[in-house]
Amino acid sequence: MARHHRLKILTAVFLIVLVTGGVYAQTRNQGDGAVPREIYTALAFGEAIFEPDIWLASASEKPDRTTAEWRADPLLGLAFLDYLHFDDGITPEDADAFFTSDWFEVTFSSYQSWEKRATCVFDNHLTLREFAFVFDDAPYTMRYWTQYINENRVSALFLLLPSDQPELMETYAERLYPAGYSCGMNS
Repeated sequence: MARHHRLKILTAVFLIVLVTGGVYAQTRNQGDGAVPREIYTALAFGEAIFEPDIWLASASEKPDRTTAEWRADPLLGLAFLDYLHFDDGITPEDADAFFTSDWFEVTFSSYQSWEKRATCVFDNHLTLREFAFVFDDAPYTMRYWTQYINENRVSALFLLLPSDQPELMETYAERLYPAGYSCGMNS
């Protein structure tokens, strides 16, 4: 029960930092037909990755981002996608530079402590950062991928699991990014 409570608190703290809204799974009409909203794009990132009987999904849309969250209370697992909108355009170099230490200081400000352990760059503008966290006196491991999608979209997706589940981290990380699931791949 304490593990379940800790995950609920962990999720709430993270969501407070991001101040996400509710779920809007609608379509909008443009011209000659209905066009799916980006909420479907965000949820599709985890569709084939996170089993629906274990991971609960939710999503929201805002003018500057679309977010999706997958929560697995039995595993104390949390995955979160921030699908960032750059309607004025962004280059791959600017997208990589966007994720500064200030970004992570703000994003992780509610955790007891955190430490970046590794950073590696893969093909297709994919960068992985590996972190160690302490939350509610328990150790966690996070893999945080950022990827330039196109001139208007950049994804930032993290997977957070208790540190005592490294095999589970490898399994889900490899499902998410088979060609860039661990900085240890570069060794």
